[in-house]
Amino acid sequence: MKYIVEITDQIQNFNEYITVTKKNGELIDGTYKMTLQEFLNSLNEAIDLGDEMLETPILPNNCIKFVWKNINLNVAEVYIVVPKMRRDITFYQNPMKQVGFPKMIFKYTIENQKVSLSTIVALRNDGPIHLDTPLYHFPFSHVSSEGDVCMGGNTFPNIQRIQQIESFHNLFLSSPFSSDYGAKTTTGKTINQLFDELANQDLDDDLLLPITKMVAEPETKSLIKKQTTLGEYFKFETI
Repeated sequence: MKYIVEITDQIQNFNEYITVTKKNGELIDGTYKMTLQEFLNSLNEAIDLGDEMLETPILPNNCIKFVWKNINLNVAEVYIVVPKMRRDITFYQNPMKQVGFPKMIFKYTIENQKVSLSTIVALRNDGPIHLDTPLYHFPFSHVSSEGDVCMGGNTFPNIQRIQQIESFHNLFLSSPFSSDYGAKTTTGKTINQLFDELANQDLDDDLLLPITKMVAEPETKSLIKKQTTLGEYFKFETI
């Protein structure tokens, strides 16, 4: 039994029809018409991995998402939640004690043994994380308003296991801060003012500046500012 699929080179979209012929030896058992989309859906439904499984590695603590970007090249993205807490930091050459930091998500890209930190965003410390969790800017320097991370000349060590990155946020946060990209809070204060204010203090989540985007209002079509959610920002479908 075999199936012969005929697709014209003039096809314009997935809703156009193709021809599928069912043959048993030299005998034709039937000829069918279906859209290209229906044919592709049938192929997807027919895929069976049998006893094979596509597994993730053992993941780090506080990992909320692991995504294979290219399993053949061993490239993956890992999303780690960093708890809200106070941290000892260095601002230029000045040590600062117990500065309040928000709850954060660090997005790492892993390629074989190499690790890079691409994005940091903040969130309120008010419960479980969902697709519709609102996101906020990282309030301090070294992260742009788009969430891109400036590592300077610093790099992470190579890893043998993905679990090792669960503490890599400490390497980033313990490296000296400068004024690059500045502070991003609702107060408008400079980065040095913000660090001075938060020494030996918890960060008030009301200081966090929402990440927003312009969207069309459904009825009037006028543009309005809307806070971006976790699912929208990282293009997650599930979590």
